[in-house]
Amino acid sequence: MEIFPVFKALFLILTLVNVNKNSIDEQKFDFYTEYNYFKILDATAEDEPLPDFADQKDYLTRLNVGKSVLGVGTQSYGHIRGELHILEVENKEFNAEKFDHIVESEINLPTGDIRFAATIESTIVLKAKVKPGKYGVRIYTHGSTAFTDDDVEGTDRYIVEIWPIVNLPKKVLKMDSSH
Repeated sequence: MEIFPVFKALFLILTLVNVNKNSIDEQKFDFYTEYNYFKILDATAEDEPLPDFADQKDYLTRLNVGKSVLGVGTQSYGHIRGELHILEVENKEFNAEKFDHIVESEINLPTGDIRFAATIESTIVLKAKVKPGKYGVRIYTHGSTAFTDDDVEGTDRYIVEIWPIVNLPKKVLKMDSSH
């Protein structure tokens, strides 16, 4: 695998989302997972069952929704990189053309303790804190269409935005053409 495409993808992901002026907290993530997904969950939901991605609709949308847990489908099998942005309000100023895939839904965070967990053993790889409540979650994917079977590392990157909300049903804003 050439290093240049990885640096090019990293540069592009850093320029994709406008600097969001309503951002409360931002964290980068860089971890390894398995089975092409990771979880976003509340601290109380570590044992909450999450249906697997055997359902074709969940697989295609790359999002599996539970009460206090989301399964985020990834192009890469192992290495996952991206950013978490906790916002005061929804980001309505994004350019969908700059991304391969965008999906959103809601998550209940009764403790406000957000966890990102790698699969299978649900190892916690990132923690953040918000006020307890219901939140919208939008996941932007970039670089997934450049992925090949020879790419062990992958070029896909993820931006996860979380903001307070009353109700947000699962919705695909842009479907990855590679699916």
